[in-house]
Amino acid sequence: AIQQKYGDIYRFKSSTVLNDRVYIGNLYNTTTGKLSPDRILKTEQGQYDIFPDDGFHHIDLATGDGDSIVHMETFNGKIFVWKHTVLYVIAVDNDGIESVDATHYHYGIADKHDVVLTKHGPAWFNEGGMYLHDMEGKIHNLITDRISRGHYIPDYSIINDWININLD
Repeated sequence: AIQQKYGDIYRFKSSTVLNDRVYIGNLYNTTTGKLSPDRILKTEQGQYDIFPDDGFHHIDLATGDGDSIVHMETFNGKIFVWKHTVLYVIAVDNDGIESVDATHYHYGIADKHDVVLTKHGPAWFNEGGMYLHDMEGKIHNLITDRISRGHYIPDYSIINDWININLD
């Protein structure tokens, strides 16, 4: 049997970088065949391709809830983790210790392409609206009172008249 020097090999659906560490989420261990859709692994600082699963280098988010990690982004020293139905905001201190800062139900996404990182914070959309998480930790629904559900849009140029957002 061949013994691997650096541990198991993982496939993952999302990744992000914060404080000189790489975080990967929604994992498949190719060595054991184990799927971990709620787990995030992290590297040591400066070691961008070694993910030790030793009990200290992971974050588990609501395991067994039937939901899986869709996308991760970092902004303002925090990791934003979207599942299909929930958004988790994870604070990371200077020592690399993570803690769940906030859990926002009904703010999940269907696909990783539903999120964009702006200079104001991450913005995303789902069936409930279009959202922005600002630097103060507030979530703003950007289409409330601007676009009505079921309203027929004859020409998309009319949307510019409805949405008049000045975040600067």
